[in-house]
Order: sequence, then C-alpha cells, then structure tokens
Amino acid sequence: MAKPNIKKYIRLQFNKIQSKYDLTHLIEKTCANSLRVNFVDEVLPEGKYIFLIRDGRDVIASAIKRWRAQLDISYILKKAQYVPITDFPYYATQYLFRHLYRMFSGEKRVSSWGPRFEGMFEMLQNKSLPEVSAAQWVHCVQKARKSLNSLESNKYLMLEYENFVSNPVEELQRITDFLTIRIDSEQAARAVSSITDANVGKWKTDLDGQIIEKIMPHIKHTLT
Repeated sequence: MAKPNIKKYIRLQFNKIQSKYDLTHLIEKTCANSLRVNFVDEVLPEGKYIFLIRDGRDVIASAIKRWRAQLDISYILKKAQYVPITDFPYYATQYLFRHLYRMFSGEKRVSSWGPRFEGMFEMLQNKSLPEVSAAQWVHCVQKARKSLNSLESNKYLMLEYENFVSNPVEELQRITDFLTIRIDSEQAARAVSSITDANVGKWKTDLDGQIIEKIMPHIKHTLT
C-alpha cells in the first residue's frame, strides 16, 4: 500500500507542518497507526516509535466513552485542516453517518470509532460495545508489538503509562535520551508539571462488574 505517490503525499504533509512551526521533531499519535506500523515505517523510515502501553481496563473504559460521545464541532474543525480536499466529501459523509447512527443505536454509540481491526464490523453485530472495545485494545497492543519487534531495537521505546504519570520527570528523561534531545532538569519539570496519575485505575469506578466479566476473557492473556 505504500506506493510512491502515497509516500510522497504523506511526507509532503509532514514537511509542511515541520516548516510551518520550524520543528526539529514532530509527533504523530493517531492510535490506529498501531495496526500499521510497517506501513508507517515504509513511508517514514527515519521515524522512531514510542510504544505507550496502558492498563487495558482503563483504555476500554475511556474507549466506551468515545464510542458514545456526542458530535464535537471544534474537534471536527481541527481534524478537517489535515484532510485532502479531494477526500473531504468522503470523510464528511462518513462522519455524519456515524453520528446519525448514534441516534438510533440501542447502545447509543456511533457506527465506528477508533482503530478498525479486521473483523470489527462483524463483531459489532453480535458482541457488546465493551467486548468490541476490549478487542480493539488487544489487536492494537499485539499488532504493534509484533510489528515493532520486526524493526531494529533502537527504533522504538516501550513506555508504560502508569510509570510515566507516576514518575514523569524520570520517564521524560528516558524519552529525550531515546530521541537524543538535550533537556535539563528544570525544563523537564516544566514540561511535565501538569501531568497527574488521577486517571490510573479509573476502570474500577467506570466499569461495573457485569462489564468486567464480559471483557476479561478477551483481554486476560494480553493484560497479563
């Protein structure tokens, strides 16, 4: 899929952003890219990867909220500036349909959200939303891990969300060392001053016992 014209187009968009803001480093954090690491690496072979892992139960609790979120115009406008003009009618129609679907859904969810793993739409027909969210997390973690392991070990850094929010200065130092960015302790402290661990373990209040019982068979192995 990484054809020359596609690679050229994507790289052009990154170059535009880099030039506009005079950047030395640019972070791209679309979560669906965890399912296509090898494609990304073909397009951006100079890229490095931070493999951020979080407790799947917290991820699922957050994902369920996003599946059920209402239309957010400001979010749409932010995303729209990066959509090619020729693709705009397609994405606009898809986005509108997903949110119209929410109005008539028994689970009050959009028709599609987040990383689309193979078989997801079939699973949505006969499994609950928490189970589909669980499968999303498992597919993303397993696929990313497998793909990253196929790359040179110095191209990626594994980072645990819980460790980062508990020890942000130390974990930031790991990241900057990995990216060969020089930063002193004062700069590091300022950069992470707003980070909190308040969202660690939120699944305990956001997910009831029935949901936990449904998702555990899907995530137990990966969570362990």
